[in-house]
Amino acid sequence: MKLKLLKFKSVKSTNDIAHKLIKKKNIGPSIIFSEMQTKGRGTMGKKWISKKGNLFLTIFFDITKKKIDFRKFAILNAYLLKSILIKKFSNKIKIKWPNDLLFEKKKFVEFCKRPLLTQKKNF
Repeated sequence: MKLKLLKFKSVKSTNDIAHKLIKKKNIGPSIIFSEMQTKGRGTMGKKWISKKGNLFLTIFFDITKKKIDFRKFAILNAYLLKSILIKKFSNKIKIKWPNDLLFEKKKFVEFCKRPLLTQKKNF
């Protein structure tokens, strides 16, 4: 699957941009990336503190014809990203069950899976 990269200087939320694109257009798998995020959201409606220099992105793709167990999907994401980051940066990265990555006991990644159902497709 090829992902289209869409870059922004600043957004309220990368997730909001993804929702708008999905609802307005027939858009394929994409990554929404921003240098700054002013109103990020974490899991269960928690505010996500978005400081400049952090990584802000949303990845979306069509899941209409796929059977996905989202509990396993979040865990798989954590393990995959951890394995990539360990090779590039530090072996001190740990997983806080089930969807956070920690570095030196501080959270720096949170995976939020939010399915979006439209009339034609599911993301």
